[in-house]
Amino acid sequence: MVSKIQAVLFPIKYWDTTRARNKLRSMGLKAIKKVDKTENYLRYRILEPNYDIYNYRIKKSKDPNKLDLIMQYPKKKPKGKYKINFNK
Repeated sequence: MVSKIQAVLFPIKYWDTTRARNKLRSMGLKAIKKVDKTENYLRYRILEPNYDIYNYRIKKSKDPNKLDLIMQYPKKKPKGKYKINFNK
């Protein structure tokens, strides 16, 4: 299963927008739009979410002043082949 970074969350308590953007650049990531500010986080989207084909999980850092990642994983396809015969 291949995962990708969908967004990066920076705790507002420890990060400002300049430091957060510099960190993104150092990680080789580019935000697709401006920052989304919430009460606790600065969120930078790296990829647009697509809930039809991906599941999402937050990968939390053990250190509270570090960044968190929103990871996207492909949804599992059902096993087996289903054939429906409507001609009966």
